[in-house]
Amino acid sequence: MENQNKGRQTEINSPFVFFPVGNIILIMEEKDLKTLIQKEIDDFEFNWLDAVLKFGISRDDMLGLLDKFEIRFFGENWRNEVSQEDMANVLTGDDFSTEEEQIWAVRDILNIKHPDKLSFEEAKNLYQRIWYGDFEKMYDIIMSSPEFSEFIKDSIVNNRREKNPVEIFWHKKDFIVWPFLEEIYKLSKQQIKELFG
Repeated sequence: MENQNKGRQTEINSPFVFFPVGNIILIMEEKDLKTLIQKEIDDFEFNWLDAVLKFGISRDDMLGLLDKFEIRFFGENWRNEVSQEDMANVLTGDDFSTEEEQIWAVRDILNIKHPDKLSFEEAKNLYQRIWYGDFEKMYDIIMSSPEFSEFIKDSIVNNRREKNPVEIFWHKKDFIVWPFLEEIYKLSKQQIKELFG
């Protein structure tokens, strides 16, 4: 058996690709992995927009975006009562503005008001680096959050109960995409540089 583990991927004589992440082994057919990677790269813009709206900008920024795109909620005091997460969900589901318009508006906010956060281009470059091999670093960032740590542990336990020994818990989008981007926008650009170089 040939083992060429360089910290990211172990190649052996098997139709499956093995990823050692911490003390966990992720197993996936290579063709499924390639499909998954391409899908997540293609979905980056929406995933980025959602994460930044919820974690990368302030509530005042969010309210300004709703005004810009002429979105209102019911109730006299909605500006104080509606959560930023709900505001973000409504904005990304808005049929009267395009995703591209929303992304450009958010990019401007980040560049002007939050230069300490990753820009759209910086986040996309990092995202692609992660998807093309830095799985352990992504895992370490996600595991720094107790909430996501418990989610991952529960996923592992549940999938070990499955009859198929190569069942993957790692296909869950909530694990792969959202926690990573959310964690990224909870950190400063300097913190990310220290983590990823």
